[in-house]
Amino acid sequence: MRKEALSNSQRTFTVRTIRENKRVDGRTSFEFRKISIHFGISFGSCHVSFGHTRVFAQVSWEIVKPRSFRPNEGDLFINVELTPIAAPHYEVGRLGEFGTELNRLVERCLKESKSVDVESLCIIRGEMAFRIRCDVHVLNDDGNLVDACCLAAHSALCHFRRPDFTVAGKDVTIHPIDEGNPVPLCIFHHPLAVTYAFFNNGKQAILDPTYLEQAFCDGQLVVGMNTYKEICTWHLGGRMSISKAKLIRLTDMTYSIVTSLVNLMEKALSKDAEIRASGDVPGLLSIVRPPALKSGSVESDLDMAGLKIQMEGEDKDEEGEVEEIESAAVEEAEDEESESESESSEVEMVTEISAEEKRKLAEVELSGDSEEEETVQLQSEMTSGTSSRWFDRW
Repeated sequence: MRKEALSNSQRTFTVRTIRENKRVDGRTSFEFRKISIHFGISFGSCHVSFGHTRVFAQVSWEIVKPRSFRPNEGDLFINVELTPIAAPHYEVGRLGEFGTELNRLVERCLKESKSVDVESLCIIRGEMAFRIRCDVHVLNDDGNLVDACCLAAHSALCHFRRPDFTVAGKDVTIHPIDEGNPVPLCIFHHPLAVTYAFFNNGKQAILDPTYLEQAFCDGQLVVGMNTYKEICTWHLGGRMSISKAKLIRLTDMTYSIVTSLVNLMEKALSKDAEIRASGDVPGLLSIVRPPALKSGSVESDLDMAGLKIQMEGEDKDEEGEVEEIESAAVEEAEDEESESESESSEVEMVTEISAEEKRKLAEVELSGDSEEEETVQLQSEMTSGTSSRWFDRW
């Protein structure tokens, strides 16, 4: 499918807001979108989101024969998949120019920087070794795929556990993960990528560009760096004139950004380890759960203050509702008491009137007047008494 065409109004609006030191989503020039890291039930599965950009990485293993020129080393293979799930203009099985560049940048940042010890993957020299495969699937493309893919792939490699093995002569026994203790990969350092987009002929730079910002920018700079301030990859593309001092300043700024990203990743890994020790592993279901039920993710930690405020507000609302319910219950109780009092007074009035009527009937029977006069007199008295009684009630 052909790539969606962007209008001139979108370009004008996006470029104008950046020239005014603003961004369409309300961020500052050097501010990341909301980042979340979730781990699946199986070791080596990781879901990373940068705002609406979503990437899923899965690490697997197989036993292969080592290469002849490196007989004592295993192999690390990284593959990035771009399918129509990420965007309609991507094709299945065809990376294209952008996909090839993305795959190459991720491979340079993680594999060629030698972050994983491949010698520890060797089982028998020249005969048998582990091959670790990391498949990165882009679920939604909203810009800055390089940073998201690098973070997802490296987090999945840190989370992965390979099976243990035993060598007895030429016999090799691979212990299943359920039976033996799985072994983590030997990670030397944590290389991550940080992307900058340039506008106004290289005079303005922004961090973590979105899809529209990448489409309208003059050029991009991708810096891969670890926490030891070592540059693992460096890529500059586009048509612009930019000073050497500005590139050096952005490269120096990358160190603090990479350090914060590594801290978030390590925090998510430690939380996942605590959850697995407890025995209740929600896996990727934590992505769709409410914030109060999320676990094992960096997003819940970042939003803890907002969640606390929200929970306090909900508690206040519940207290207000309880007070309203209590006041309503008191009012209903008072109404019931008043109704019961009125009913009891009516019963007393009826009993008193019935007693008076009985007394008058006894007097009528004892008197010597005619029955007609007694009947008329009694009816008139009862009528007057009844009307006065109903008047008093109403």
